[in-house]
Amino acid sequence: MNKRVSQKRFIKTVGRGAVLWVSPAHVLLDYGTKWQSTKDVRDRLQRVVHCRAARGLITTLVVDRLEPYVIPSCKFRCGSAFENKEDYIKIKDFISHLENIKGSKWYKSLVSDLSSNGFARHKTWYMYSEKEVVCFLEGYVRGLVETVGSHGFLESCTGWESTGVIDAAGRIGKTGSGNHRFYIAKVMGVPFFPLKIVGVHERWYDGLKKKHGKITFEKMVNALREVEEMHAP
Repeated sequence: MNKRVSQKRFIKTVGRGAVLWVSPAHVLLDYGTKWQSTKDVRDRLQRVVHCRAARGLITTLVVDRLEPYVIPSCKFRCGSAFENKEDYIKIKDFISHLENIKGSKWYKSLVSDLSSNGFARHKTWYMYSEKEVVCFLEGYVRGLVETVGSHGFLESCTGWESTGVIDAAGRIGKTGSGNHRFYIAKVMGVPFFPLKIVGVHERWYDGLKKKHGKITFEKMVNALREVEEMHAP
């Protein structure tokens, strides 16, 4: 496996071999996008190609193939402490207001959007009244908090979308999808949570190659398992 192997090919080849069960408490930084190398290209594509179908086709046929599993040093983004991430702050504050969700920052933010725009939105969930805001927070968000807090990760409730990367020192950082569930797990002290590793820093890869010689898919998966052990509770 060389540095040109795409993220998509590696994940497809090793499947669950890329999923590590880690302690959220031992994941210290958030690196944002799971597309470390091609995020800028994807953003430009979003601005230039307005047809969703055409954009999706270009992404699948071209851009996804340009995203390497081994992330060049110049493309590996700076991580941010969770305490500086708006969504993490929002989740942490909401959990502290479970007995009074109208006192939470999330409620106040949604109601403010409702007042300014005539609606509030969470992803594809639109709310047009304070009652709908309360239903969203009491139903969906509280349910998510209680499920993750009580049971941790449940495959029956979601997919394996939470992702991470490995930095130059072999430390796991959070990226991309599945943030809310991971943030809840981190705030509530859930001992194990799965992260699909979608990329590794090239300096970490170079260290593996120096130690083990030619890196095969099997050797990479074995190295990921070692990282998993270092991030156990």
